[in-house]
Amino acid sequence: ATTLYLVQGDGSDYPGWPKTLNGYAFDAQAPIIAIGNLDNLGDQEIVLAGAQSGTTTTTGKLLVLNSAGNLLAGWPVDIPDSDIKPFFLSPVALNDLDGNGTLEIILAARKAGKVYAFNFQGQPISGWPYNIGVANNTSVALAT
Repeated sequence: ATTLYLVQGDGSDYPGWPKTLNGYAFDAQAPIIAIGNLDNLGDQEIVLAGAQSGTTTTTGKLLVLNSAGNLLAGWPVDIPDSDIKPFFLSPVALNDLDGNGTLEIILAARKAGKVYAFNFQGQPISGWPYNIGVANNTSVALAT
């Protein structure tokens, strides 16, 4: 199990936090996390990339939690062949790729040589993943 903390500006725990995420593992040395208003409803969502606990597969897991720490509908999604050890090696980026006013979630899967993009409901964005063609250890940079 992994414990996730959400801390307020004064250093106190956000109400209802910390949360325990059973069944998932995250890289404690370089956690892959982003926070943003994905659905445009005012609250911030939390995006995490990791793996299913106790597995030897190379399939990563991408999760989105609401501000109460609950998994949103449509999540988690699998990121195939992402070489979960040492996890993705790519931070999660948030950007409005399709101009519809909501943020999409973008990350590179290390071993697959692909960059994935999902909407806030966990559905792949049309035309994605983008195939880089080689394994990568890079971050995703986006221009708006």
